[in-house]
Parts: sequence; C-alpha cells; structure tokens
Amino acid sequence: MTIRPLMLLILAAALAACDTFATTVEGWPEDGVTPATGTYQYELRWRREALPDSTAADSASLGSLVISNAGTGGFTAEWGVSGYGTTEEALWDGTAYVLSATRSIGARFTVTHRLHRQDGVGSLTCEAAATPTPPDTRTITVLGCRVIRIRAAPPES
Repeated sequence: MTIRPLMLLILAAALAACDTFATTVEGWPEDGVTPATGTYQYELRWRREALPDSTAADSASLGSLVISNAGTGGFTAEWGVSGYGTTEEALWDGTAYVLSATRSIGARFTVTHRLHRQDGVGSLTCEAAATPTPPDTRTITVLGCRVIRIRAAPPES
C-alpha cells in the first residue's frame, strides 16, 4: 500500500518535467502566446463543391509561411503559396491569431486561419474556413490545415 503514493509522486515529478520541457522549445517566446519567427511549412487541404455533371475532388494549397515582427498583438505573415497574396497581417483576437489569404488562381476563395501556439511541438495548430470569392460561388470545404516550423528566423544584426 505504501508503494502507491510513491508511484504517484514519481508520476507527478515526471509530468512536471514534461511540462517544463514543453514550454522551453528553442526560439519560442516564453509568453505562451506569440509564435516563433521563421519559416513554416504550410498545407491546406480542401474540396470545392462539384458541378452538376462532375464529382468533387480533394485539392491542396502547399508552400511556406514566413512569420516576422511577432508580438502578442500580431505578426507579419509572408505567403509562399501559389495563388495566395504575398504579405498579410495576423492579429490576436484574444483566443487566436487570425490570418487571411485570398487564392486568386483556379478555385478562388478567401481562407481565414485561426492559429494557436502548440508548445513543445514546434508548430502551430491551425483551424481554417474558406469563403468563395466571385466569380467562383461553389462551396469550399476545408479538410485540414498544418503549419509546422522548419527554420528559425536569422538573428538580427
């Protein structure tokens, strides 16, 4: 019976060590909110509503997202994704950074991303929703979004 409290103490110490590791990923600000500056791999999987005589096909927007000038209020985002605009500002709304991108080739839509830090992993969680941009009126369904840091920003000189 005395082993059980000892096991719980060891487990609590291990969990505390894991929590400490999760909040000290290299290059991530310690505020728990601001993303690290640098280059992220970006993937948005989506499906556009089919025309009456065809079937819907899954598609993806792939490329990079470069985050700079990051602070608790927002950051500058530079898209390296075919068909997306180039530079956008992301703003903190109290629960997530909100970042938009407008796709201007093929299926045309505006995608709104809600990005949250994912401590200990080196990535951001990404929730996204898409709205068709005229002349395209077919519904766009977001199937998934990934934003993974692949390179830290160069040090300031």
